[in-house]
Amino acid sequence: LSDPLSFVVSSVTSLKFNLTLFLSILIPLGLVLLFGRFFCAWICPYSLLAEFGKSITTFLQRLGIEYFRFDLPPKTPLFFLITSLLMGAIISIPITTLLYPPRIFTEAIYHLILSGLITSGLIFIIFLWQGEIIFSPHIFCRRLCPGGALFSLLVRWRIWIIERIETKCDLRAF
Repeated sequence: LSDPLSFVVSSVTSLKFNLTLFLSILIPLGLVLLFGRFFCAWICPYSLLAEFGKSITTFLQRLGIEYFRFDLPPKTPLFFLITSLLMGAIISIPITTLLYPPRIFTEAIYHLILSGLITSGLIFIIFLWQGEIIFSPHIFCRRLCPGGALFSLLVRWRIWIIERIETKCDLRAF
Protein backbone atom coordinates (compact mmCIF):
# COMPACT_ATOMS: atom_id res chain seq x y z
CA LEU A 1 0.00 0.00 0.00
CA SER A 2 1.14 3.50 -0.72
CA ASP A 3 -0.13 7.02 -0.34
CA PRO A 4 -1.72 8.50 -3.51
CA LEU A 5 0.27 11.71 -2.98
CA SER A 6 3.49 9.64 -3.19
CA PHE A 7 2.43 8.41 -6.60
CA VAL A 8 1.56 11.92 -7.87
CA VAL A 9 4.79 13.47 -6.53
CA SER A 10 6.93 10.62 -7.86
CA SER A 11 5.31 10.80 -11.30
CA VAL A 12 5.65 14.59 -11.52
CA THR A 13 9.24 14.86 -10.25
CA SER A 14 10.55 11.94 -12.33
CA LEU A 15 8.28 12.64 -15.32
CA LYS A 16 7.68 8.87 -15.49
CA PHE A 17 4.72 6.62 -14.79
CA ASN A 18 5.60 3.88 -12.28
CA LEU A 19 3.14 1.00 -12.66
CA THR A 20 4.15 -0.70 -9.39
CA LEU A 21 3.62 2.50 -7.41
CA PHE A 22 0.31 3.06 -9.20
CA LEU A 23 -0.90 -0.44 -8.27
CA SER A 24 0.10 0.21 -4.64
CA ILE A 25 -2.31 3.18 -4.41
CA LEU A 26 -5.39 1.39 -5.71
CA ILE A 27 -6.68 0.28 -2.29
CA PRO A 28 -6.21 3.69 -0.58
CA LEU A 29 -7.60 5.41 -3.67
CA GLY A 30 -10.62 3.10 -3.63
CA LEU A 31 -11.23 3.87 0.04
CA VAL A 32 -11.06 7.61 -0.69
CA LEU A 33 -13.52 7.23 -3.57
CA LEU A 34 -15.86 5.21 -1.34
CA PHE A 35 -15.67 7.07 1.95
CA GLY A 36 -14.29 10.53 1.13
CA ARG A 37 -11.33 11.86 3.10
CA PHE A 38 -10.72 8.43 4.57
CA PHE A 39 -6.94 8.82 4.55
CA CYS A 40 -6.99 12.10 6.48
CA ALA A 41 -9.40 10.87 9.13
CA TRP A 42 -8.15 7.33 9.70
CA ILE A 43 -4.60 6.88 8.40
CA CYS A 44 -2.73 10.19 8.64
CA PRO A 45 -0.69 10.19 11.88
CA TYR A 46 -1.07 13.97 12.28
CA SER A 47 -4.86 13.71 12.48
CA LEU A 48 -4.74 12.14 15.95
CA LEU A 49 -2.31 14.81 17.14
CA ALA A 50 -4.49 17.59 15.66
CA GLU A 51 -7.60 16.19 17.39
CA PHE A 52 -5.73 16.10 20.69
CA GLY A 53 -4.66 19.72 20.09
CA LYS A 54 -8.25 20.69 19.41
CA SER A 55 -9.27 19.07 22.71
CA ILE A 56 -6.65 21.19 24.49
CA THR A 57 -7.98 24.32 22.72
CA THR A 58 -11.54 23.44 23.77
CA PHE A 59 -10.40 22.89 27.35
CA LEU A 60 -8.59 26.24 27.36
CA GLN A 61 -11.74 27.94 26.01
CA ARG A 62 -13.76 26.48 28.89
CA LEU A 63 -11.22 28.09 31.20
CA GLY A 64 -11.83 31.42 29.45
CA ILE A 65 -8.59 31.39 27.42
CA GLU A 66 -9.26 32.12 23.74
CA TYR A 67 -6.99 31.39 20.80
CA PHE A 68 -6.15 33.96 18.12
CA ARG A 69 -8.52 32.59 15.40
CA PHE A 70 -6.07 32.86 12.54
CA ASP A 71 -7.08 31.44 9.16
CA LEU A 72 -5.90 31.27 5.56
CA PRO A 73 -7.95 31.47 2.35
CA PRO A 74 -9.76 28.22 1.39
CA LYS A 75 -7.82 27.85 -1.89
CA THR A 76 -4.42 27.88 -0.11
CA PRO A 77 -3.94 24.06 -0.04
CA LEU A 78 -4.66 23.70 -3.75
CA PHE A 79 -2.31 26.61 -4.53
CA PHE A 80 0.45 25.02 -2.41
CA LEU A 81 -0.10 21.58 -4.01
CA ILE A 82 0.03 22.88 -7.60
CA THR A 83 2.95 25.25 -6.94
CA SER A 84 5.03 22.61 -5.16
CA LEU A 85 4.30 20.01 -7.87
CA LEU A 86 5.33 22.44 -10.62
CA MET A 87 8.49 23.44 -8.77
CA GLY A 88 9.25 19.76 -8.10
CA ALA A 89 8.82 18.94 -11.79
CA ILE A 90 11.18 21.76 -12.77
CA ILE A 91 13.98 20.88 -10.34
CA SER A 92 13.21 17.13 -9.96
CA ILE A 93 12.94 17.30 -6.16
CA PRO A 94 9.79 16.18 -4.30
CA ILE A 95 9.11 19.55 -2.63
CA THR A 96 5.47 18.64 -1.99
CA THR A 97 6.35 16.00 0.58
CA LEU A 98 8.58 18.28 2.67
CA LEU A 99 5.52 19.43 4.66
CA TYR A 100 3.59 16.16 4.52
CA PRO A 101 2.98 14.61 7.98
CA PRO A 102 2.92 10.91 6.97
CA ARG A 103 6.38 11.30 5.41
CA ILE A 104 7.68 13.38 8.32
CA PHE A 105 6.46 10.87 10.93
CA THR A 106 7.81 7.89 8.97
CA GLU A 107 11.22 9.53 8.62
CA ALA A 108 11.25 10.58 12.28
CA ILE A 109 10.44 7.07 13.53
CA TYR A 110 13.05 5.57 11.19
CA HIS A 111 15.81 7.89 12.44
CA LEU A 112 14.73 7.59 16.07
CA ILE A 113 14.87 3.78 15.95
CA LEU A 114 18.10 3.47 13.96
CA SER A 115 20.16 6.27 15.43
CA GLY A 116 18.25 7.68 18.37
CA LEU A 117 18.13 11.10 16.68
CA ILE A 118 15.21 13.49 16.59
CA THR A 119 14.73 14.95 13.12
CA SER A 120 14.01 18.54 12.16
CA GLY A 121 10.73 17.30 10.67
CA LEU A 122 9.59 16.04 14.06
CA ILE A 123 10.52 19.38 15.63
CA PHE A 124 8.51 21.08 12.87
CA ILE A 125 5.48 18.88 13.68
CA ILE A 126 5.76 19.74 17.40
CA PHE A 127 5.90 23.50 16.66
CA LEU A 128 3.06 23.16 14.14
CA TRP A 129 0.93 21.35 16.72
CA GLN A 130 1.61 24.01 19.36
CA GLY A 131 0.78 26.70 16.80
CA GLU A 132 -2.54 25.04 16.06
CA ILE A 133 -3.42 25.03 19.76
CA ILE A 134 -2.63 28.75 20.02
CA PHE A 135 -3.77 30.10 16.64
CA SER A 136 -6.30 27.86 14.92
CA PRO A 137 -7.27 24.19 15.39
CA HIS A 138 -6.67 22.00 12.31
CA ILE A 139 -5.31 24.92 10.24
CA PHE A 140 -2.60 22.72 8.76
CA CYS A 141 -5.02 19.99 7.69
CA ARG A 142 -7.60 22.49 6.39
CA ARG A 143 -5.32 25.01 4.69
CA LEU A 144 -1.80 23.68 4.06
CA CYS A 145 -1.58 19.89 3.82
CA PRO A 146 -0.74 18.79 0.26
CA GLY A 147 -2.30 15.37 0.85
CA GLY A 148 -5.51 16.98 2.08
CA ALA A 149 -5.57 19.15 -1.06
CA LEU A 150 -5.20 16.09 -3.30
CA PHE A 151 -7.86 14.16 -1.39
CA SER A 152 -10.24 17.12 -1.53
CA LEU A 153 -9.95 16.93 -5.32
CA LEU A 154 -10.51 13.17 -5.34
CA VAL A 155 -13.55 13.20 -3.02
CA ARG A 156 -15.56 15.02 -5.66
CA TRP A 157 -16.06 11.57 -7.21
CA ARG A 158 -16.82 9.70 -3.97
CA ILE A 159 -19.62 7.19 -4.02
CA TRP A 160 -21.10 7.74 -0.54
CA ILE A 161 -21.83 11.11 0.94
CA ILE A 162 -22.34 11.07 4.68
CA GLU A 163 -24.19 14.06 6.09
CA ARG A 164 -24.54 15.03 9.71
CA ILE A 165 -27.97 16.35 10.63
CA GLU A 166 -27.54 18.45 13.76
CA THR A 167 -31.20 18.13 14.82
CA LYS A 168 -30.91 14.34 14.99
CA CYS A 169 -27.71 14.34 17.06
CA ASP A 170 -28.20 13.48 20.72
CA LEU A 171 -25.08 14.59 22.54
CA ARG A 172 -26.54 13.51 25.89
CA ALA A 173 -25.70 9.91 24.94
CA PHE A 174 -22.03 10.76 25.37
